[in-house]
Amino acid sequence: MQNCKTYTIQIDQNGLADYIGKVNVSKTGRYYRTLSRQEKTELWECIKRNDVFNFTGFTGNAGEDSQMRLLVLVKNGVEKKLSYGELAPKILMNVEAKIEEIAEAGEWQKR
Repeated sequence: MQNCKTYTIQIDQNGLADYIGKVNVSKTGRYYRTLSRQEKTELWECIKRNDVFNFTGFTGNAGEDSQMRLLVLVKNGVEKKLSYGELAPKILMNVEAKIEEIAEAGEWQKR
């Protein structure tokens, strides 16, 4: 668990991303950038394709020592919170992979 990435990224529907890197990440502190049209499209298509807003299944908590994640999605004022671990279903891991890709790409500006 020592090498677990700890960061928060918030992306609004317009593609404005706010990133706070804490530990074991390529950038620490607060950063922001606007996603490209392609990134926005790919992210929302991934969320839609994996039907995340309707997901109600097992979220894969492997115990208190597992690496836990929190995914919060807001669409049209409706918030969906999913807390899950390393054994999460593939649909959640697909969305997480897309968010991770966004976090590591692009020209982030320090706040």
